[in-house]
Amino acid sequence: MVDFKLTEKHDLYNKDLRPYTYKERNITPLTLGVTWFGMSVQLGVFLVSGQLVDILSLSQIVIALIAGLTLCWGVSVLISDIGIRYGISFATSITLSFGYKGGHFAGLIRLVPSVFWAGFNTWIAGMALNEIFKLTIGFNSLFISMGIIAICTVLLVFYGAKFVAIFNWFVSPVLLIMGIYLLYMILKINDANLNEVMAMGATTGGIKEIVFATMVIAGGWIMVVAGFNDITRECKTNEESTKTWLKGNVKFSIAQFWGLIPASVLFGYIGAVSKALTGNGNPIEVITQTVGQSSTSIVILCQFFIILALLSTNAGANVLGSAYIVCSMLNKKVNLRLAATGVVAVALIAQPWNAAESISNAMGIMASLIAPIAGIIITDYYLIRKRIINLDDLYYSKGEYQYFKGSNPIAFIAYALGVVASIFSWSYMLLVAFLVSGITYYYLTKFRALKSYSKDINQNAYNLED
Repeated sequence: MVDFKLTEKHDLYNKDLRPYTYKERNITPLTLGVTWFGMSVQLGVFLVSGQLVDILSLSQIVIALIAGLTLCWGVSVLISDIGIRYGISFATSITLSFGYKGGHFAGLIRLVPSVFWAGFNTWIAGMALNEIFKLTIGFNSLFISMGIIAICTVLLVFYGAKFVAIFNWFVSPVLLIMGIYLLYMILKINDANLNEVMAMGATTGGIKEIVFATMVIAGGWIMVVAGFNDITRECKTNEESTKTWLKGNVKFSIAQFWGLIPASVLFGYIGAVSKALTGNGNPIEVITQTVGQSSTSIVILCQFFIILALLSTNAGANVLGSAYIVCSMLNKKVNLRLAATGVVAVALIAQPWNAAESISNAMGIMASLIAPIAGIIITDYYLIRKRIINLDDLYYSKGEYQYFKGSNPIAFIAYALGVVASIFSWSYMLLVAFLVSGITYYYLTKFRALKSYSKDINQNAYNLED
């Protein structure tokens, strides 16, 4: 379905945001699964799972982890088809529902959690690098360590999703071994076993608390999955496979499931066990305190692979998509490399690590901000457009997706209602925001759009009939 030829009329075109042709793609299902595994070592999940010990037992936290991550997987699978079928990024595809100017607003909203996690992961990776420096050469400077991590992140993004995927082939197997070993050491040092710890934590939590935890955990990933076509635009496929959803997506969907859920559940569970047994939810400190009792060399090795994991997460899950958004907003003024550098710089200036003690609240806010966008994208792509996109007009400001002076008011109304609804139903914030925005967008588009725009715009952009 990648049928695009660049002409002079394509005033919204940017080389870094071009549709990837089938020949340019290199990510196989197995590589996509490995990429997800590497990105899944999101130590924010480690921290938030530890904080949930105050309201849930460990067995309930595991249930919330599985439910929240499965929800994210479902959203990711639905969004991925846009990249697989058309080879376009989030920054480009958001034009479909919000308009080419309105898409900048949606992009800015998605930048908020991206920048938050980029800075947060740089901080954690910086602590890990600083621990290595202290143990090896006696040098202690978190500032310099974070600077080194930031530079490495930008360099990794320079080579795009393909290089991140290759990078994860090396990192992922070791991370799995390290995670299992860390869990073993925490249990051994505290003279506990898996059966005993499953009953630890708060005993007063019920269904409402489990649902809230599910929403919070999903909120940590919603920013990534809402724009996962940033990665899947490089998935290897052919035109024949993309004609039907099942042919084009099943193998990639299975790969995403095994890459995302087991790894994230494992590291989230380790965070909860760590907090329940040691009272410490900081992964870097836990590694030093537990593994350090056995071997300093193993501590250094563990910290090293934590750094590699966070570099992978930052580059693939946070900075790459953000850089695409900046390229779209500053069309033809910046390239991917300059945009990535700017994103990382802003992430450090923002200092999101100051919110570490209230990370669950931060993830809840992210859920409320991003879930409505995901709801609108999925509704628009599947229910309104039936998976049909005009790539030619997607890069043309006077084409089918111009709406009202470049913005689609319907998308803004749906987004606002989704956010407001989530605030008044905080325990279910992500699900409510997703459903309210999607349903509102569908209703207004299907039954009101014909009265709002010209006949040509409606019939082309929405495939609607009078």
